[in-house]
Amino acid sequence: MIIIQEKFVLFSFVGSGSVIAYLTGHFTPIIYIMLIFSIFDYFIELAVSIKIGVKINSDIVFWNFVKKIFYFVLIGVAFGFDFLIHEKAVFYGSGLEWGAYFGVLSITYLVVTEGISILENLEEFDIKVPFLTEGLKSFREKIQSKKK
Repeated sequence: MIIIQEKFVLFSFVGSGSVIAYLTGHFTPIIYIMLIFSIFDYFIELAVSIKIGVKINSDIVFWNFVKKIFYFVLIGVAFGFDFLIHEKAVFYGSGLEWGAYFGVLSITYLVVTEGISILENLEEFDIKVPFLTEGLKSFREKIQSKKK
């Protein structure tokens, strides 16, 4: 069962990446950053679980992996909306200039959230960077307050 789950996860990452590349026309550095942060966060969470003595359940590990994949699905959807809005704006002649606003905002929020999670988990190993953790939390709160 685990081998099937691992293959599903691998193909999902590849598929999500392909969708993003198709919708945006290329991989931007922030997508690479998101991918790297997601991988780091996943493995650091596993390491913390082992360190504090939490029994690792393969179903929980699998679903955490799926959650990371869904982050990339969300990013693909956000970039898809950007593309759709731009195409309709050009079609109707609204003069709206191209901008990947939903995609960039979504991925920025997710990168900041992943970064906070990484920094908080690293604290379990006595690696502390409080100014960075607090700065990212403040930035995330500002993003969240803008949507209210």
